[in-house]
Amino acid sequence: MRHRLPVIPNHVMYRFMYGYEPEAEPQSQYVAVNHQGTTYHLFNAQRMPVGRMAVNISQFIRGKHKPTYCTRGYLDGDKCIVVNMDDPLMTGRKR
Repeated sequence: MRHRLPVIPNHVMYRFMYGYEPEAEPQSQYVAVNHQGTTYHLFNAQRMPVGRMAVNISQFIRGKHKPTYCTRGYLDGDKCIVVNMDDPLMTGRKR
């Protein structure tokens, strides 16, 4: 009798392809949530480089990502939240 799995778990496939199990599950570095008409952008500083995060945050705060962007519309931006800033991801020799 032959047994088939409906879905192969990720750690089993990883062990088959690479010979060992993954160390940890991947975590998200950015997510956007709309709550009562306000968009919150949540950044994980441990997973995203500081410079790239700063560029994205500045554009979201100014509202440049929206199609209704106007240079005089200073209230059109969204709110940004940064978590895990005690140990940020630095690339190269910045530490």
